[in-house]
Amino acid sequence: MRKSISVAIALSGLTLLFACDEGGSYISSSSTKKNGIASGTINLNNDSVSLEIAYSGDIQLNEEGTAVKTISPQGFLKYKKNDKKFSAVSDKQGNIIYELSDAGKSPEGDAARNAFIADAVRDMITYGFNVKNRLPALYKKGGSAAVLQEAAAARTDAVRSTYLEFLLKIDSLPQEDLTPIAQMVAGKINGDVEKVKLLQLFRTGYMSDIHTANAALSIAESIHSGLEKTKALELILDQPMMTEEVVRALKINNTISGDLGKMEVLYFLAKKEHQPSDRRIALINATGQLSSELEKAKVLEQIAANISEDEPAVKEAFMKVASTITSQMIAEKVMAAVK
Repeated sequence: MRKSISVAIALSGLTLLFACDEGGSYISSSSTKKNGIASGTINLNNDSVSLEIAYSGDIQLNEEGTAVKTISPQGFLKYKKNDKKFSAVSDKQGNIIYELSDAGKSPEGDAARNAFIADAVRDMITYGFNVKNRLPALYKKGGSAAVLQEAAAARTDAVRSTYLEFLLKIDSLPQEDLTPIAQMVAGKINGDVEKVKLLQLFRTGYMSDIHTANAALSIAESIHSGLEKTKALELILDQPMMTEEVVRALKINNTISGDLGKMEVLYFLAKKEHQPSDRRIALINATGQLSSELEKAKVLEQIAANISEDEPAVKEAFMKVASTITSQMIAEKVMAAVK
């Protein structure tokens, strides 16, 4: 999967964003607000597409995102994609004057003009134009399904994340909406850092549903960076979930290259108190797969702190893994940690 890069820079009211679309082309956008008037640009250039979007003023689209509803006086919205050009300029009274052309030819008739405008406006939205302004009405009308549909059509992680962040910040978001959101993060967000940022928005209790938990684990599974995978797994394991999902998380953790990242997740889980015996046995067995005896000992000692005398199965699993440590000094210290 192609990695996605998004970099945002803010300078004295000017925001610059550099992002990578699904085809690997870099998209730059800038926005600023001066004297209460917002303006900005979105640009993309590659071997097949030359895109320029520029806007100024308060611009309102219709609910369907297929037409310009209003533009504040002397504001404008301009779009050029290869040979296709769209210009909507508002005069001093707020009347909108359109200029439309494709390869130098203007569409004839209202139907053709409206179709041209709808196509241009929809395309601009997929690149991020007016997205934040549309979200409240979009959700009110069609719920999470409508927002996710728009997110799926977006061209960059930055735009897709805008839709998903909006949903995850809704206090009253229904539990059944969380699974498709997590599935979209796993399947449609390309950047590892972006995935972790979205996982941070999953509130406590969100993983109580088995489907949501498994979709979240698919996010962690899809992350390439060991560092970001570690962060993702810790975010997920910090939530209440069933042992079956914890076992899957441990299997995903084992795919991290190098013991340090693996150990961090195992140690994080080992510090959690009041875990059922089967979960701790799974944790002990996963710890046994570490190559470094020092890292293995560190996790085992933390696990030992929570083993009670009436847990013979846990103690047996612990001693079995501890016995694989070849250093006598380290092994004795680990075994002595058991109460």
